[in-house]
Amino acid sequence: MELTILYVVILILIIITIKIISNYELKKQSREIKALLKELKFIEIDSDTIIVDGTSYTQNVPVDVYDTELDPNSPNFYKGTGLSSDLKFRDTFHKQKDFTRFKSTIYVP
Repeated sequence: MELTILYVVILILIIITIKIISNYELKKQSREIKALLKELKFIEIDSDTIIVDGTSYTQNVPVDVYDTELDPNSPNFYKGTGLSSDLKFRDTFHKQKDFTRFKSTIYVP
């Protein structure tokens, strides 16, 4: 009985020691990162000079019942997957749907 209690106490001490060491390492890494950031050159950017070049376009894609985009080249495009494919709606063609896509490029002079 006393031996079990001793083992439990030793295990708890080991766990506490590991936790203290890991917290110390995290604080040490945090200090190193802060020191590195302080050494970096600071540049002020005027937000009026930033140029955003963006486009948006509409793409018509096949979807399943849950509006998940499907790959038309998939062998399971029309029949679904799994043993009960006639009862399965996921990954099975349902309809065509329009999605609006956005692409932007930010230029910082």
